[in-house]
Parts: sequence; structure tokens; C-alpha cells
Amino acid sequence: MDQVYATNFFFQDLANRTGREGIISLIASMPHENGQVAQQNPLAGFPDMQRHWLQFGCDYLDNNVHDTGLLTVDVKPQPQSRSPAGPDPPWPKGESIPLTYHPAPDIA
Repeated sequence: MDQVYATNFFFQDLANRTGREGIISLIASMPHENGQVAQQNPLAGFPDMQRHWLQFGCDYLDNNVHDTGLLTVDVKPQPQSRSPAGPDPPWPKGESIPLTYHPAPDIA
């Protein structure tokens, strides 16, 4: 989620789940150094982040992200083509490729 506006929804949703104290704890854990990797590692290490991220993704796709309070944010998920291959799959149209699915472990 490289979009600043969409990122705001994630942190609002996280604040709804963890409270202000959770967000303050997350901010306090962030390093002072720049760089995406330096910032990603503490974010990924936040307690239950995998569960929070999964739930936010589900809520986002279901248009069920809440602002502060009970109001939902009118998000309209759009497919994005940020793949290096572009918006079309990197194989000829009409052909398919085998995909392997590995179920995620239960994180509930």
C-alpha cells in the first residue's frame, strides 16, 4: 500500500483495534533511521501485526473499514498494476500457468 491515503486507513483501523496506546507504542518502536527496510521490520514485529494486516485487508476489500467511531470509510478498492510486467500477465493471452497455493497458518 504505497498510497498515502490508503495507508492512513490502515493506521486508523489499527488504532481502532489497539487503541491510542497501541499506536503510541508502535510509533515509539520505530527507528530514527530512514529507509523502507528499517521501517518495515519494527512494523512487522508489532504484536499481532499479521492478524491486524489480514483483517484490515479483508475489511478493505469488503468496504468495511471504520473511521473513528462507528462510521465506515467509503473505500473503493481498485485493481492496481504495479507489477514490473504491467497490467497484463507476463504470459501470452489464452495460456495459463500452474500456481501453487500454500494455506496460511491459522493466526486467529
